[in-house]
Amino acid sequence: MSNNGIEVTEVKVKKIDTVMRAKGLATVVLNNAILIRDIRIIEGENGIRLGFPAKKDANGQFIDYAHPINQETRDKIQKAILIEYNK
Repeated sequence: MSNNGIEVTEVKVKKIDTVMRAKGLATVVLNNAILIRDIRIIEGENGIRLGFPAKKDANGQFIDYAHPINQETRDKIQKAILIEYNK
């Protein structure tokens, strides 16, 4: 199944002024129908990366509860967030 129909239709970024690796939080809307909040914008050794919403389970493992399942969708979301972040 192709995801060619997935489009980022809205992006909001809240920058975090800190010396830590977290640089901001993003909210995206996909196809004017699905909202994903609390996408972390993280500065790593290889540049900016995204951390999708997760929660810690009873064993201390982090479980993603919203994330792209293929690289094409991840790239679309990251590109849209970084454009807004760099404004």
